[in-house]
Amino acid sequence: MDRLEIAFKNVHAFRALAAWMYTFTKESVFMIINREEIKLIYEDASRGTVMGFLKFYKNEGRQTYESVESIKVNCTYSNNEFTFEFNPECLKQALDCMAEDKRIVKMELKDHEDGHILLFTGYTTGCFERSISKFYVNLQNSPPQLPSMNVVKYVTNLNTQVKIKVGT
Repeated sequence: MDRLEIAFKNVHAFRALAAWMYTFTKESVFMIINREEIKLIYEDASRGTVMGFLKFYKNEGRQTYESVESIKVNCTYSNNEFTFEFNPECLKQALDCMAEDKRIVKMELKDHEDGHILLFTGYTTGCFERSISKFYVNLQNSPPQLPSMNVVKYVTNLNTQVKIKVGT
């Protein structure tokens, strides 16, 4: 199996995105992870396909991409893209288990006897205290078709901007 491991400097933007989506849907959500971003996609009866995403922060010499601040520290995998399907309440609960003082959060895909789990491990800066939460995901073979998006909304949490795109 391909290895997926993503480390965040903080989990605030991901938590804001998950909470925002949870208010609109209790059904399944697709999470698509590629080398540049994490997308969360679901279908809304009144609005069509809704997509929220976190752009990874990059700092290569003088180039800095500022769409979302300090999200990516490390991402290791050999595939071009991972796609999961899951219940949004599970993601919200897993992120809520991360205490506010957890400044470094690692997300890993793990094999499990019942399928796959996403494991979140949070560490407090400067010490070895950690908290762990997990939830089950269905690994998909291919991502859902992405529609054209034309409306952009923003959610801000602790000076970290999360870009939300809403389909028509």
